[in-house]
Amino acid sequence: MAKIYQLPPEEIHKIAAGEVVERPANVAKELIENALDAGATHVTVFVEEGGKKLLRVLDNGCGMSHEDARMSIVHHATSKIRSVHDLSSLNTFGFRGEALSSIASVSRMKLVTKEEAALEGYKLLIEDGKVQEEGYVAATTGTDISIADIFYNVPARRKFLKTDETEWRAIHNVVHAFALAYPMHGFTLYHNNKLVIKCQPSEEYHDRLRLLYDKYFVSAALACSSSSIDLKNTASLMGLSFEGTITSPQYIRYDRSSIYLFVNKRWVKNPKLTQALIKGYANVLPQGRYPAAVVHITCDPEQVDINIHPRKEEVQFMHQRAIETALEHMVRKTLENYTTTSTQITNQFTSQVTQTAQAPLEQPAFVQSAHKAPDIQFSNTTFASDSTSGSVGSVQLNSASLGALEVPNKYETAQFSAVLDKVFALEPLPEPEISTKFQQIPLSESEQPAGLTEVLVEQAQAYKLIGNYKHTYILIENQEGLVLIDQHAAHERILYEQFASRFDDVAVSSLIAPLIITVNKQEIELIEQHAQLFLAYGIALEPMGPNQYALKTAPVMIKHKDLADTVKQLLADIQECTQPDAVLFEKALHHAVRAQMACKAAVKAGDVLTHEQMHELVTTLHKTPMRFSCPHGRPTSWTLRLFEIERSFKRKL
Repeated sequence: MAKIYQLPPEEIHKIAAGEVVERPANVAKELIENALDAGATHVTVFVEEGGKKLLRVLDNGCGMSHEDARMSIVHHATSKIRSVHDLSSLNTFGFRGEALSSIASVSRMKLVTKEEAALEGYKLLIEDGKVQEEGYVAATTGTDISIADIFYNVPARRKFLKTDETEWRAIHNVVHAFALAYPMHGFTLYHNNKLVIKCQPSEEYHDRLRLLYDKYFVSAALACSSSSIDLKNTASLMGLSFEGTITSPQYIRYDRSSIYLFVNKRWVKNPKLTQALIKGYANVLPQGRYPAAVVHITCDPEQVDINIHPRKEEVQFMHQRAIETALEHMVRKTLENYTTTSTQITNQFTSQVTQTAQAPLEQPAFVQSAHKAPDIQFSNTTFASDSTSGSVGSVQLNSASLGALEVPNKYETAQFSAVLDKVFALEPLPEPEISTKFQQIPLSESEQPAGLTEVLVEQAQAYKLIGNYKHTYILIENQEGLVLIDQHAAHERILYEQFASRFDDVAVSSLIAPLIITVNKQEIELIEQHAQLFLAYGIALEPMGPNQYALKTAPVMIKHKDLADTVKQLLADIQECTQPDAVLFEKALHHAVRAQMACKAAVKAGDVLTHEQMHELVTTLHKTPMRFSCPHGRPTSWTLRLFEIERSFKRKL
């Protein structure tokens, strides 16, 4: 009996659709690309519930006849190429003829289109890739495609969609990328009937940047071009050019999501090119910090292969390594030029300030003409300062303000200033007691050591503390061998578990003055959506303006850290949470916040610890769950066993 069967065409299309359409953002990308290929100058996108409920794309392109409209949803039907040989000179986005047919097979599609010369438009209603209804309708020139209930007929695919928030951010990034690549085109984006992006066509690329980015990006933007480096001597780079914008080192991001790379106006994801751009910032940005960049790469279509994947997001260059090196050199050269220019401006400013400071000061006319300074009254007693002191008017002070201060009848100018200093001086605040990072989160009574001597005696029976290497690794000797403990990773794990066990009882400190943090649009959305999560960990954020939030409280253990940097990093970590299930997503959010706060509060590599602190760290780590790795997955310790040491010295074979 036969066991192998050929699947029906409709099932084949549903399965194959997953290669082209993985999420709503892929649908948005394909439809916008079709609109641009059709000659559209303005594209409008409507999104509901992250594209799961509805994704609608309207354009003012050339439109389609009713014959082309029906043919557009047939598998491998395209107007872009006639044979595989056309791929070498391709100048359109689409060419495979898979996008619309794949989308139609896994959603409920409504297509309305009209050519400019036609008197009326044509409408198609499609489900499961089959036309359910069609006919002529009133319409404007262009194409209007609505995609509803994506993957409604493929539950195995739908359950892997991310949260509405995550899917929405992916669609936002797609529209953002197209707006960067095509400044001469207009783009409008709505989410849940709220206008998010509105870009009118502009001949000035800088105007497009102002619409898409905040003022801080615009002020930090540095124009970059391959004209700053020599590409003529490299035969493999003939016909290649770079142009775009990178940011100065003062503008930093917490992930790579703000780096956009385009190849012949096609937004691509090429990790090697991204890494090459970041390498251009070597020794300029701190570790774990990234720039923002928009770089357009133009090259001969024959030198690049875009037919790597059905989604056409990945490309392969014929001379990949040479292009990476050229991109890195361009970024480095741009930063060098920026540094040189900044230094020259600083030197000029310093010179001007020095010249101004050295110029003699002239007394004001009213001082020169004054024969005697006016009297200055302290309550009922009047004191006259010596001539030409430059004082104008009088100062009245209540005698209670002076307390027991005895004031003579007359003062020299210097003596008089000293009196004022004493009257108005504020009592200095007592300097806070410098506490170690181990004291920032107090241990419970059950965790408190009974006494240092008893603890050390108990510890001595379990291990022997040898010392600390490079103020980073604690060395101990126990029954297993020689153990190296990463003090940062170990303390990070301890604090993480304490955060987890004391979620409802986080010690919070109110800031004397609220800290103003500047955020972008995406960060504002994250703060609004996860305000309760931040508040649960003692981070109270209140809006202060269109792109600013005020931080009013913070957890005690991180109050002496860079709080603005901490909040920014938390937002970046939350943005990377992509769990599809709501419960798992919430767990991932809590993990991200705890891990980041633990990382900020923990001792760092290079911090000097006393022997008592090292003992406390080792003992507490031993009692901590999941003690073998930090929250980010790095090991907290490494054991070098005796037989490994003896084998290295060839004492035993």
